[in-house]
Amino acid sequence: MGYEVEANKYNFKCLMMTLVAIEIIWIFVEVGWFVVAKHIMRTAVIPITIMYVVVISILLVNGLESKWVKYVIITTEILGIHIMGTMLTYHVVLFYGIPFLMAAHYQGKQISMYTLGLSMIGMIFVVILGYYVGICDLNMIAFTKDRMSSYGELAVIPIYSISWVTQLKVMLYFYFPRAILLILFEVMTLSIAESGRKMQERNMVAEYESTHDEMTGVFNKNKYIYMVKNEYPKIESVGVIFFDVNGLKTINDTLGHEMGDALIKSAAKSLTYFETEHNKIYRMGGDEFIFIMENTTEDKIESMLKRWKNILDAANTERTDFKCEMASGYAIGPGKDIEQVVKLADDRMYKNKIAMKGFAR
Repeated sequence: MGYEVEANKYNFKCLMMTLVAIEIIWIFVEVGWFVVAKHIMRTAVIPITIMYVVVISILLVNGLESKWVKYVIITTEILGIHIMGTMLTYHVVLFYGIPFLMAAHYQGKQISMYTLGLSMIGMIFVVILGYYVGICDLNMIAFTKDRMSSYGELAVIPIYSISWVTQLKVMLYFYFPRAILLILFEVMTLSIAESGRKMQERNMVAEYESTHDEMTGVFNKNKYIYMVKNEYPKIESVGVIFFDVNGLKTINDTLGHEMGDALIKSAAKSLTYFETEHNKIYRMGGDEFIFIMENTTEDKIESMLKRWKNILDAANTERTDFKCEMASGYAIGPGKDIEQVVKLADDRMYKNKIAMKGFAR
């Protein structure tokens, strides 16, 4: 999906920004601007740096289009933040929300739940290992900057030497609030993702309605004007086929406008069989259609018209209420002269219309 690749690109940038931020913080610690023990900071930053550099290198080589990329990006970010959390404990609490914000860009519950699950598991290790190897998380009031063991033997009470009830209380005291924080991040992530999805759907509907004919579903005049001004002049050559439905007024007057609308829909349907990324059909209003083929040849246009007439004839044999007939004319020319090519095709269509049973505009 296009939006998923775009999300990968955005989160890949976040991954690199996280690495840069960590390196800057490391520098600040090394020069003494931040009150954190240097050996603890190094223990965290060195493996994180190696991991991020390896992952970023793999993604640069592989590209960001694969489905597994989002899981690699999110996993790397969670592991990096939790390694920092293990060593720096309370300094990293607010960073736990970053992976959730990244996951929100994918607008899916699966990746969001994956982020929550991995973060909850990682938080267990942060709480347990942070007690022994990280900054003194149990005594923030003392403005500590090193491990608890550095403050003397009396400052450390090993978890395994106390009762399981006390151990559980310690875990709940430090894990539970952070787990709640992770759940709140998850709720916000899902809300952001849902809002983004709905907005994207509304934008897609609005964009579709602004460029497509409501009755037939083919491109409308707005899309045609945009392409003529912005896209077709870039094309080396274009083939234009101008179509005009015969007898629409008669059908409207004798059978009613509902049948007239059915005639227009039938005409459009006969042309949509040949629509591709580079061959587009536009309804210009009323009973006129323009079919534009990029970098085509006269033989290809003749072949397309022959197949189109066979499809139209086959459809007409199945109808008993009316017959769908269309006059056509085509021209080929440079994309930069698209308007002159369209005019020439229109003139040829008009001559064809006059020749067909005396129909006139």
